[in-house]
Amino acid sequence: MRVLAISLGALLVIGSILTTLRLWGLSLPIVEYQSEFFTEAKPWFALEISTKNEIEQVLQKKSDTILFFNLRMSADHILYVQAPEIFEIAIAQKKFKNEDYKGPKPYDYPFSFLQKEFPGIFSFEEVLQKYPAQRLILNLVDNARDIHTVTVDLLKKYNLGKNLVIHSPVEVVLKSIKNLEPLWLYGTSQAEATRLLSLNSLGVLPAATMRSDVFLIPLKIKDRQVFSESLNEELVRRKKKIMLGPLISWDEFESARKFKVDGFIFRNLVDFEAALGK
Repeated sequence: MRVLAISLGALLVIGSILTTLRLWGLSLPIVEYQSEFFTEAKPWFALEISTKNEIEQVLQKKSDTILFFNLRMSADHILYVQAPEIFEIAIAQKKFKNEDYKGPKPYDYPFSFLQKEFPGIFSFEEVLQKYPAQRLILNLVDNARDIHTVTVDLLKKYNLGKNLVIHSPVEVVLKSIKNLEPLWLYGTSQAEATRLLSLNSLGVLPAATMRSDVFLIPLKIKDRQVFSESLNEELVRRKKKIMLGPLISWDEFESARKFKVDGFIFRNLVDFEAALGK
């Protein structure tokens, strides 16, 4: 009986703490962040860009499309566009010659070598030169040394900042850039997303600190849906901007559009074009 009483008492204490945290979070004032990035009509549509040709194709279909780029960095500090898994697959399959192998990360290799091994890649600066006014989401894939200063220097060179969201799965990358440019917009790191999902499962999400200005998250991670009605409701209550994606299929888009979100990020052009007709 004593063990049962102690267990029940512990549960009551934990329940009281969680309830107090939730009520405290709900009582905090909410201020909506304003930005020129947010002024375009909703829903916002973004496409994950893999080739230079896709940029022209998508802008002909919808001129205010947000361009989503996965950015890697070479050893000579050139930011370039390449899907996250392509380099890793080449390393796993040992496609480089032994004498060319310098390490397991793209930032171990100069850009000229990477262009030879992956002919489809292109420097991000080419995009900035041609489309300086387009809205962009930049997904910085790697925690490479100096990537924060390289990114900031390149964007400031073209006087960018108001038309972009800096995103990365790596929290330290986002923090480092935000320390340099606190007024830019920032997405959601993997660590923040995991923390929010955990707190949501405990029912204390209103007490969570949210650093991101635009909540960017896939609908699913490893075939498990991670975005939920309760998370959606809390983000809306806090007046956070929400973009779901990259969405890897039409079925994912159909599921995503049931939520109250500001926009969608598509992985392929076919789904993007089909969504325009909806």
